Amino acid sequence: MATSCSSFRLAVFNPMTGDMVVLPCLSGQDCPGSYACAILTGEDLDNHDHNFFRVLLIYSRPSFTALRCYSSNTAHWGLERRKPGRKMRQHTLQQLGHAVVVGGVAYLPLLWEAFGVRLSDPTTMDVCSVPYMEKGNLPDFRILGVSPDGKELRALCRCGEKKLVIYIPRSAFL
Repeated sequence: MATSCSSFRLAVFNPMTGDMVVLPCLSGQDCPGSYACAILTGEDLDNHDHNFFRVLLIYSRPSFTALRCYSSNTAHWGLERRKPGRKMRQHTLQQLGHAVVVGGVAYLPLLWEAFGVRLSDPTTMDVCSVPYMEKGNLPDFRILGVSPDGKELRALCRCGEKKLVIYIPRSAFL
């Protein structure tokens, strides 16, 4: 996560192979300002090319939350897309946690729900929200995870002294 910039550049590093890809610079009006990002590998997206990946970028614009995708097979950023629904507040965007990928969908933890984005291709992004099943306690700590078989999204929350493992139902995507 970062704040404002005049130009923006990310690099993707594979610690297993030592390979690094520097993504094309975003600058001027394309510069995202505050952002969160997630990487989806070929394994996450059922692509058997071990060098394939996509980067999801979520960032704030004056009147909406924007989404953009970089794809390693085209070596370009896709077009900016608007997140449907309300704009994420700057504070919320700055505190997005790590993403977890289940069934090709990147999920990021929000206060009462997991925010999901499916990157079907560099130009198509579908968005969903998956409410946490446990209600009534304000969690002050949330981590998303995946079941041992890799098929279910789970959230681990701490509500005061109480620790909860929340099983999140499959989204409309799956």
